[in-house]
Amino acid sequence: MFLLGTLMLVAGCFETGPATYANLSELKAFQAKEGFVEIGRFGDGWPAKVKREKIYRDEVCIVLANQEMHTLEGYEGYKLKVVTLQGPRNSEIVVAFRSKEKE
Repeated sequence: MFLLGTLMLVAGCFETGPATYANLSELKAFQAKEGFVEIGRFGDGWPAKVKREKIYRDEVCIVLANQEMHTLEGYEGYKLKVVTLQGPRNSEIVVAFRSKEKE
């Protein structure tokens, strides 16, 4: 029982965002609380459900569903996060963030 209680306490220390965001402002507000600011966005359409989040360092190459490629570079020393969401009618939304501070 002690182990289960400890695991629940530890799990409660990590805040996770909602699975669905009503709009871009809601997503940006959550990411700001996590220490990130927006640096790029591709696609639109809300509400949108999170499909995946990935963390990178220094730069990231994003390949969209339509095979369009975007490289975000010049962020040496920053943690980068790419959030991929699914909007209405299966539209793809990709939002890139960087940490507020260098690591």
